[in-house]
Amino acid sequence: FGGKQLAKIARLILIAQELQEADAEATLRATLEGAMNAWLDGTNGDPLRYDNQWGGLVTASGGSFDMGRYNDHHFHFGYFLYAAAVLAKDHPAWWAAWGDRVMHIVRDIANPAPSDPHYAVTRCKDWFVGHSWASGLFEFGDGRNQESTSEAVNAYYGAYLLGEAVGDDRLRDLGRLMLETEIRTAQTYWQIDSNDGIYPEAFAANKAVGILWSTKVDYATFFGANVEFIHGIQMLPFTPISEELLEYEWIVEEYPVLSQALNDPTLSEGWKGFIVMAHAVIDPDAAWLEGLALEGYDDGNTETNTLHWLATRPGLGPCGSECDGSTGGGGPEGVTFSVDMTEQ
Repeated sequence: FGGKQLAKIARLILIAQELQEADAEATLRATLEGAMNAWLDGTNGDPLRYDNQWGGLVTASGGSFDMGRYNDHHFHFGYFLYAAAVLAKDHPAWWAAWGDRVMHIVRDIANPAPSDPHYAVTRCKDWFVGHSWASGLFEFGDGRNQESTSEAVNAYYGAYLLGEAVGDDRLRDLGRLMLETEIRTAQTYWQIDSNDGIYPEAFAANKAVGILWSTKVDYATFFGANVEFIHGIQMLPFTPISEELLEYEWIVEEYPVLSQALNDPTLSEGWKGFIVMAHAVIDPDAAWLEGLALEGYDDGNTETNTLHWLATRPGLGPCGSECDGSTGGGGPEGVTFSVDMTEQ
């Protein structure tokens, strides 16, 4: 969850840059630098350590989600790489001071070199099937598994952005390759539409896979079987790469299933926010009004990021299908954006 918090502040920095909110950007950057640097110099409450036995980074406590047994490493560290890319962008002094330590995080999940004596080669990525596996040093009767394709995409998006930010073409291209194959397999095996023909109809009617195993698929998650969990965990976090991951054709078929969760009185505002953001892919005007009514957000999301996503969907507002997706400084009907500093 610490990584999610780093990345959501990083996202606010980029939005502040786009909206030319210099004061907000500076304040957010100072906050992010302080938090990120504490991770990188080992002064935070649960510092990263190198594990000599298995060759990787873990937290001193072993971390949540069994990180100490190498579970979900790409999910965790993808958020760190996204934040590092934002800090390194246009700030070579920060990269000069901290880049060597950030590269240890890169090498943990995206090391391309068998000659590296310290880290496994592309630890989570299965190049034969095209996607990653999230399970670490565990034995399961049904083989390996991966739940959140969108967080896997986020991991390699972070590596790609970091390469772009620091002018490292090899890292950029490695991240791009890992990113593109992860998106394609997510769209093939997790995002179910009528053109797939992979799963029998009884399962395909769900329109999403919750967990893909080596030997089976589940319409469920490790933390519950709610519809919003199963579908939302294939979407979060929402960043610009979500435009590539969440195909319009899939959302058209998937949203009627996902939207059933809106009838649940126990639906949290955080998960509801992701439903609204998905809705914006196919009906941006309706989703904008839904977004204005939200009263809370996931711990890895913010009001600003939600409204930015909703307002930048093509087709929003009076220009209809002629909209090009740019913000133009505001949302529909003259609504103007500013970064809410309380979101930190």
